[in-house]
Amino acid sequence: MIEFIARARPSWTIQLIGPIDLDPTLPRVEERLRALSNIRLVGPVAHSELPRYLQNFDIAIAPFPDNTFNRARDPLKVFEYLSGYKPVVAAHTPQLRGMPYVSVAETPQEFLRQIEMALTIQIERQQVDAYLAECAWSKRLERFLDLLARTPNAIALTAPDTDAWYADAALGNNARQYILRVEQLLIERTQYIVALEHDAQAKQAHIQRLQHTNPFWKLKSIIDS
Repeated sequence: MIEFIARARPSWTIQLIGPIDLDPTLPRVEERLRALSNIRLVGPVAHSELPRYLQNFDIAIAPFPDNTFNRARDPLKVFEYLSGYKPVVAAHTPQLRGMPYVSVAETPQEFLRQIEMALTIQIERQQVDAYLAECAWSKRLERFLDLLARTPNAIALTAPDTDAWYADAALGNNARQYILRVEQLLIERTQYIVALEHDAQAKQAHIQRLQHTNPFWKLKSIIDS
């Protein structure tokens, strides 16, 4: 989708912030994006610096992949974009329809059309401020509790008799063993994730070294440009 937009509108500059190709299970995209002269890969940026970048955007994009997770998520990125008073074009997130100044697309062609429309929009800041004020966590919690209170046939929950539950020595020992196994599993999962991150960072650093030192890579960059 990004490649399609960049090729269709070569006069536009597309600035992408954040790490690239961290997940080794997904297809690599960095080389394809770097081959396009109007795409700027900024890399990771401190959260405190993001508003400065956002101020320079004409619009903000959220090109989420098409999967079940993205069709059910409530991305904070979109709220951050709106807080900077920028129109947003998001992909594969039908649940965001109805948000002010947020357009949703399902195809690269539709994504391009929505961007062109967003470029003509004038943001009414008071409308955005009022909307975001209702999206605060405290407001959401109030609405959730209100809906819960009005739910028919609600089940009354009572606290379990923990003293009686722990009185069974065998049960207590089994629970302790279960907790230990869960903790060990979490430690192993965390170590695996950290190892994946280190591997991705090492590959990224290796690619960057090649770009600066490998003569063939430099020659390719010259030919591409």
